[in-house]
Amino acid sequence: MLSFVRNVCLLWLCFVPFVLVAGCTGVATKARETKVQNEGPVYPAHHVEFDAGRDPENIVAADFNNDGILDVAISSHGDSCVKIFLGKGHRGFHLATVIPKAVVGFHPDCLAATDWDKDGYIDLVLAAEGRSKVIWLRNKGGNGFEKAGAVPVKYPPKGIALSDLDGDGNMDIVLGPYSRGNVMVLWGKAQPRFEFQASEIPAERFASSVSIADWNSDGRPDVFWTETEKYNVKVALNQGNRRFHTKILFHRSPMILELPRSVVTADVDGDGCVDALSPLEIGKAAIILHGDCKGNVKDLETIKAPAWGYRGIGAIAASPGHPAYIALGEKLRIFIGVRNKAGKWDLHEYKGGKVPEAFVFKDMDKDGNMDVLFVDSAGDTASLYYGPLT
Repeated sequence: MLSFVRNVCLLWLCFVPFVLVAGCTGVATKARETKVQNEGPVYPAHHVEFDAGRDPENIVAADFNNDGILDVAISSHGDSCVKIFLGKGHRGFHLATVIPKAVVGFHPDCLAATDWDKDGYIDLVLAAEGRSKVIWLRNKGGNGFEKAGAVPVKYPPKGIALSDLDGDGNMDIVLGPYSRGNVMVLWGKAQPRFEFQASEIPAERFASSVSIADWNSDGRPDVFWTETEKYNVKVALNQGNRRFHTKILFHRSPMILELPRSVVTADVDGDGCVDALSPLEIGKAAIILHGDCKGNVKDLETIKAPAWGYRGIGAIAASPGHPAYIALGEKLRIFIGVRNKAGKWDLHEYKGGKVPEAFVFKDMDKDGNMDVLFVDSAGDTASLYYGPLT
């Protein structure tokens, strides 16, 4: 059904001018727009390309062997493996570990990095779509990884996010289903045991992208997701006692043809409130839903795509040493944006592979400049672009 809708959408876009309608649920009528100044894509001065395997799904960066240098883990959806690249310093990496299909299953998807067993080494938690499980890949003291736990889940998981949602001191896991199914919450029982009590947050089809942030500033982490086929961005406000109240933050009629592909969260305008960002794959734009710290959208900002429409998005809030950044992935190119004094986004264009997605911002070489990592989800590489990015 989704493929049919996409084909119809692409045909429609060839003949009908793009119009952005501001009347979405929970969004104020005030709207802002940024257009891309297209000067052609380039490579930055310093970049690294990783052999990620076919159709890489996700990339995370962490210091897996505690040598003070950040490393990289990549899940290969097409080759059914997870690859670990250890940093060697001086912006170099080597492939140290390939976690095979026998461990991660068919079509592994998103990864999350955390010290699950609290032994001082960063572990990986994997959404194992093909096995309908969540798998704990324990770090063996910097000497590779082993499967230390696996929990079956009701729906094949794709998206994953971690947080202590109920404040009991145990990490909880939020999962977005690959296609049909609800958003799952696995409530951790007694970390470091990999045991959970499961509950569901009702969701529509293709709620595969999930994110966690405190949307209404009440001190409790909330859960965000997109419903691509239903044209929604939603948040489940954490009410405490493992209860949630769901709100629609963004909605379009199917006639408007704007598909929110994924969602990330960050305070990108520096007002102290969390913002939610989503690429509208068919709608040829990305949106920023600016929060008001009370659980509402105070402002809708749009960034038009120059040609194909955005598939990937990433963001990081400002902190000492760097401003807020956004990343946008379109076919064959990416855009890195920083807000200028006039409140607009200055967007810098780089080469990005066939379908650039899963953006991560980190200062990988600790030079004080923010760097960006991403995967080419329709190719076989992942990339690291070193800053300064803008």
